[in-house]
Amino acid sequence: MVFLRYRLPSWTASEHARHKRADRLAAASEAVHVAGWSREEVRSTLKIRAAVLQDDPLAAVYGGTPWEPWPPALACERFLLELERLTRLVKDREEGQHA
Repeated sequence: MVFLRYRLPSWTASEHARHKRADRLAAASEAVHVAGWSREEVRSTLKIRAAVLQDDPLAAVYGGTPWEPWPPALACERFLLELERLTRLVKDREEGQHA
C-alpha cells in the first residue's frame, strides 16, 4: 500500500472519492491514447464511464510527446520529486496550524 510505504495521511471519504474519479479518468484516457482502445470499448469492455481527456495534462508540465509512457526510471524520479514537494506542503501546513 503506497500510503503506508510513504507515510501519507489517511484520506477522508471525500478525498477518496476524488481520487477514484481521477483514477478512472486517467484509466479511460490512457486506454484510448496509449493502448489504442476506442471510447466505446472503454465503456463497454472496461466498464469505465469517465470522460476521456483529449490533452495530456502531464505534457503541459513536463513537455515531451503527449500520452507517451515514460521510461520507468524517469517516472520514478518524477514521482519521488512530486511526493517530496507534497510532503513538504503537508508538513508546512501542519506546522502552521500548531503555531
